[in-house]
Amino acid sequence: MNFRVSPQEKRLLLISAFFLLVALLSALNGTILLLVHAFNRNFYSGFSIGKLILSLAFFVALPLLSVAAIRLGLPKKLARFERFSLILFALFVSLGFLLGAVQYASFSSQYAGKWQFASFVSEPGYTNWEASKFYHNHFPKLTVHFVLQSLGTGFGGQFDDGRPWFELFPQAELWASAFVVILLVVLIAGLLHLFSRLNSIKWFDFLLFSAAFLGFFIYILDGGLAAGPFVVIVFFFLLYVARSYLRLPFNESLFALAVSAGLLALSIGMLDYYMPTSVYQLAPMFSLSLGYYFYSLFRGKKLKISIVNVVLLVLFLYSFSLWIGLLDTYALGRVLVDYRAQGLLGGADEGAAFFAYGLPARVSEQELSAAVGEFGVPLEVKKTGWTAYVRFSPAREVREREVEAFLRERFSPQTYLYIDEGAPIRTVSTVEVYWFSDVNSSEFLRNEFNDLRVVERIEKPETQSTLLVVEGRTALAWRLLSVLTEARENGFKGKLLAAN
Repeated sequence: MNFRVSPQEKRLLLISAFFLLVALLSALNGTILLLVHAFNRNFYSGFSIGKLILSLAFFVALPLLSVAAIRLGLPKKLARFERFSLILFALFVSLGFLLGAVQYASFSSQYAGKWQFASFVSEPGYTNWEASKFYHNHFPKLTVHFVLQSLGTGFGGQFDDGRPWFELFPQAELWASAFVVILLVVLIAGLLHLFSRLNSIKWFDFLLFSAAFLGFFIYILDGGLAAGPFVVIVFFFLLYVARSYLRLPFNESLFALAVSAGLLALSIGMLDYYMPTSVYQLAPMFSLSLGYYFYSLFRGKKLKISIVNVVLLVLFLYSFSLWIGLLDTYALGRVLVDYRAQGLLGGADEGAAFFAYGLPARVSEQELSAAVGEFGVPLEVKKTGWTAYVRFSPAREVREREVEAFLRERFSPQTYLYIDEGAPIRTVSTVEVYWFSDVNSSEFLRNEFNDLRVVERIEKPETQSTLLVVEGRTALAWRLLSVLTEARENGFKGKLLAAN
C-alpha cells in the first residue's frame, strides 16, 4: 500500500485539519464560538448553532472524502463526467428552488392575501415552531422531519426540524419525497463533479465550490431566494464557474458580483411588497468580490491608480466596514436601546425592549423579572408559555447575546433560546388564526397577552378561522408566535396556523 501523500492530498488534509481545529476551539471557548457562528451566519443564516455544526462537519468530512476518492483513482474514472455533472448539479439546484416556490404558491393560494405563515407544536418533551414567507420559505424543511422520522431519530427540539410544517402541510410525505429525490441528485452530481476535478483543482476553487455546494443544499430546504446570505452563495458558485470555465475579458469576480446582484434585483422585483435584504447582508459579497479583484490585479502586477479603481477601493472599504459591523452584531447581538430616553424615537414607550422564545414554561413572570433585574430595572415583564415580552431600563450597555447566555444559564431551557431587540412602538396589524375545526376563539385567546392587545376579533366560520386586529410592539413574526403560543397554553390541541 502506498502511504506517500501527494501535494494535492496534503492541501485537502490541511483544509480538513483547519476546520477541525476551528470546531475544537469553538467547542472549548465561548467567545470563539460566537465569532465562528457569526461568520458562518453570513453565508448560511440561522439563529441557532445547528447550521454551524453542519458546516464544520461538512468542511471536515468533504476533504477527507476527496482524499479517499484520489486514492481510489476516481478523478481519472470520472473525468468524462466533469461538465455533465456540473450542468446536472445546477439544473437540480434550480429545480429544488422551483419546487419550493411551487410549494409555497400551492399553500398560500388557499389563504388569499396572506404572505407569512406560522405553525406550532407543543407537547411534553418537544416544543418547536416554524414560520414561512416566500423569500425565507421554510415549507421545504418538512423534508428534514420526514428523513429524521424515517431514520428513527430527531433533534428533540434543540434545532428547527420542520415538524410543525410536516404535521400541517397537505400531502407532506409526497412533497418531502420529491425534495429527497432532488437533493440526492444534487448530492451525487456535486460529488461527481468535485471528484472529477481533484487531480487539478486549486484549493481556492475547491473551497468556492464546497461553500456553494453546502449553501445550495441548505437553502433549498431553508428558503432565502431573495435574501442576502443566499446571494453570497450564488456569488461563490458563479465565481467558481467563471474561474474554471469562462474566459472573460475582465475580472471574473466583477462578473460574479454583477450577475449575483442582478439575480437579487430580479428576485426582489418578484416581491413587490418588500425588499428582504440590506446593504449589511450584502457587505460580505462586495467585500470578498472587490478584495479578490484587487488581489488579482496585485498578483498580476496590473494594479494601478485609476478612477475606476479608486471608486472600487472606496466601495471595498465601505463594504468591509459594514461587514465588520455585521459580524459584531451577529456575534454579540444588537444593543438593547432605550429609544425614548436617548431621544431617538419620541413615540416609543419607556425603556429598552426584547421578545424572547425558548424559555421553559415553568419559569414565572416573577422569576423572569428577577433575572432581567441583573441588567436594569424591569418595567414590564409578560410571559406566555415559552415566549415573553420584556421592557426594562438598562443600567449599562446590554446586548442580545449577553441576555440569551444569562437566561440560558439561569433557566436551563430544553430548546434553543432566542432574544430579539425591538423599539417598543405600538402599531396595529392583523393576525388570522386557522383552527381547522369549529372553535370559540375566546376559549383559547385572551384579549391581552405578551405585548399584544386584541382590538377586534372577527369569527369566520366559513373558513374556520378568527381574524384578530391586534395592537403590539413586536415584529409580525413574533405576533404570530405569541398568538400560537397563547392558544396552545390555553389548551388547544388540534392543528393550528397563524397568518398575516
